[in-house]
Amino acid sequence: MIHTCEVKTVAFRKIQEDEQYQTILSGIEAYSRQHSFERMRKELAGDLQTRKVVYQEQFSLPCKRTFSGLYTIKIKVEGRLFRFVIDTGAQVSGIRQSVAERLGLAACSGSLSLSSISGKQQERNGYVVRKLYLGKIAYYDYPMIMLRDEDFCIPHTKIPLTRMDGIIGWDLLHELDFEIDTIAHVFHVLKNTHRFLHRNFISGTFPVVVALDGEKQYYFGIDTGASIGWLAAKNMSGNPFQQSGTIKTMGIGVHGLERMETAYVKEVCMQVDRAEIHLQGVISGRCDMYAGILLDGVFGNEIFAGRRIRFLNSAQVVLLV
Repeated sequence: MIHTCEVKTVAFRKIQEDEQYQTILSGIEAYSRQHSFERMRKELAGDLQTRKVVYQEQFSLPCKRTFSGLYTIKIKVEGRLFRFVIDTGAQVSGIRQSVAERLGLAACSGSLSLSSISGKQQERNGYVVRKLYLGKIAYYDYPMIMLRDEDFCIPHTKIPLTRMDGIIGWDLLHELDFEIDTIAHVFHVLKNTHRFLHRNFISGTFPVVVALDGEKQYYFGIDTGASIGWLAAKNMSGNPFQQSGTIKTMGIGVHGLERMETAYVKEVCMQVDRAEIHLQGVISGRCDMYAGILLDGVFGNEIFAGRRIRFLNSAQVVLLV
């Protein structure tokens, strides 16, 4: 199976906020209230009081693409710079165990159960970062899950699969309006001043964008921490997608490297904002990020390679140009 992704600019088409949209929106909002980021932080760190200080509303940071296809920025942890992956697919930010131990970070009082890319549940401990700077925004006493070094190495070796010190997850990113510019290699934090007459984005505890295929609407997650995307297994049979076979593959997430056998389809074509996304050789994967709501698929960061993607959480809009 050969996987490719081609994206071209097309005319804008408005989504319909129909009954299905309202049902999914209500379901995501209800789940996100019940399983809020505040609740996750409390499970991990008890009654720890986290503080956030915004010194500047707009700023930019250099953004680098790793050999494994992930986008990283440098953030300051305890006064030292480290390289973190921009990962909208991670609900909780994390720091590598070796980095935390080098900095002498205190362990969190609790733990958090996290699902892997294959759906496996694991309990993870964490660390309290006393001072974290994401550009011009400071976070004090912020809990992060522990990322075990061995999970991000080639099995039975100490050779890293990707060069990073941690993950900036959706728990931090959902509060920002930001852009990943893979043309200029810059990560921008923005102050949105535009008024939009349409919405195509549902933030929640996992980002979801409305995609169009003809007159039909689909609901896809966006995982910037994944180099390629996938479809839900429910879409692997029947129109408009037809399963072409199965394939053995590997994926990497907060639990490290996992081997999986998945189905795949020959091609998928969707429109997001003004971008038509044509994917070939698309695998199936986990899409149950919300209880009772099965997403149609998840887009990886390949959809904005050589482009710019803007997440306007304040306006519930994603722009892909």
